[in-house]
Amino acid sequence: MKQKVNITIISFITLISLSGCTSNGGVTPTTNNELNSVSPTTSNKKAGFMQNSLDNWLKNDWSPAVEQDPEIQKKYMTKEVVTKKEDQNLTTQEVKYTESKTKGFTLQEYVDKIGAYQKAKPSDENSSHLKQMESLPAIGK
Repeated sequence: MKQKVNITIISFITLISLSGCTSNGGVTPTTNNELNSVSPTTSNKKAGFMQNSLDNWLKNDWSPAVEQDPEIQKKYMTKEVVTKKEDQNLTTQEVKYTESKTKGFTLQEYVDKIGAYQKAKPSDENSSHLKQMESLPAIGK
């Protein structure tokens, strides 16, 4: 019986202290100025190494290789004719292919773009990591 009373008293005290913490709005990290001065939650974070290297690869490697493929241009890109006026009598027309922002992305489009990329940048045994991966003890033979 004494043990039951002790458990009840401890439960009651715990309930009161926990409900007191939740009712105090100054404890939450978003309104706690001292905590925000040490570690601000609304800071603008810069992209890390992996995001930067992915962005560079997409910009410098993937996009030029895929956008030059005539099949991809015909199937998935919009043809635009840009007229440039260089001199008073000389005008040039340039054909540009751009990605359509309104159409949806399909898995077949991704597969076709991978095929175009592999055709533009073929992988040989020297540039592949296949031998290194096969030599790993958990993956290799």
